Amino acid sequence: MSRSFIGEEIEVQPGECYPQLEWFDWRGERYEVAKVVAAWQDSGFAKWLKRPRWWQRHHRNFYQIETGGGRRFEIYCDRGAKRKVWVLLKEL
Repeated sequence: MSRSFIGEEIEVQPGECYPQLEWFDWRGERYEVAKVVAAWQDSGFAKWLKRPRWWQRHHRNFYQIETGGGRRFEIYCDRGAKRKVWVLLKEL
């Protein structure tokens, strides 16, 4: 399975219940989310920190999704910032 790193900020419309997602916009195109294949949380530290402090912990919700067109992506929501930031991490 080939993976293509993207790492770009996107706009996402969450569903009514966790972990549902409705759609996301990337590079001017809207992608409908057909299903959430997997969802998990990460609240660890960056690996490059030698002596991490509590305030350096990241809080992210990851999603592996499949679009209506059959493409698979991995996205995450960074909840640790002042505003929620959604990132399209990679295409699977």
